[in-house]
Amino acid sequence: MKILQNRTLFKGFIISLTILALASGRNIAFAEVVVVPVSLGFEATMPASSLQKLVFIGKGLSNQVMYKILPAEGPGGILLPEKFKIKTPYTGDFQPLDKFRTVLSETEDEQTEALLSIEIDWNNIPGVYNTRLVSNSGEREVPIQVTVLPKTIVSLNPAKFDLMPSDMKAPIVEEIQIFVASNSKQWHLYCITEPLTREGGTEQINTTRVYVRQLSPDDSLTWHRLNKPFEVAKGGPGPNRKVATIELAFESKREDRPGRYEGTFRFMIYNAP
Repeated sequence: MKILQNRTLFKGFIISLTILALASGRNIAFAEVVVVPVSLGFEATMPASSLQKLVFIGKGLSNQVMYKILPAEGPGGILLPEKFKIKTPYTGDFQPLDKFRTVLSETEDEQTEALLSIEIDWNNIPGVYNTRLVSNSGEREVPIQVTVLPKTIVSLNPAKFDLMPSDMKAPIVEEIQIFVASNSKQWHLYCITEPLTREGGTEQINTTRVYVRQLSPDDSLTWHRLNKPFEVAKGGPGPNRKVATIELAFESKREDRPGRYEGTFRFMIYNAP
């Protein structure tokens, strides 16, 4: 850094004017950059957050102003900078913020609007993650807070099925595959059923006569009545995958009126803290 001093004598006083010269190879913006708002918050769920807007305002800039984002720290570790995307007049489409991206150019007066988003995946567990945007020239930092929301998807194969009347001494079973995608740190999946009601009538088959069990190669596992929740599977964060195969059966009685009985098979997710 070179310092030039101009000393002038005025009525017995010495006035010193100090000029800071631009050091070679350094990228400095000679104006304060205003960022609106001063902080930003995201709510994110699979696969991405909604868009958020930042406005950058600069006057008399001598160099480009550029920003990137630091890793976001939270309960699930970190969200990597490349998950954050920005779109400005200088980036064209959305670009990852793992490197400096131009937000203001070398003009006397400029105002730029930037759109930001974050992409997340099933391994990003719910919670609050904190990071900040930083510039290449010491401009104001922008605090960023990301709230990752919990999300779980349960699917069946087949999605709809029929239970055939049978005796539980020799049950006619329906085999169901269970798939789960979740970002919960630890989840427990339970199933239960409603009473089955005869189509066009009011007669019901009680839930104590609908049975479930885990699939076993030798039929050795115990049947459970579905009048109470049955734990199907448990696990942690991850994309869609098969977590269990269960068998369902229905115990008929001689007094059951003929007809089609319908009900809803339900799942419940408990997310452990």
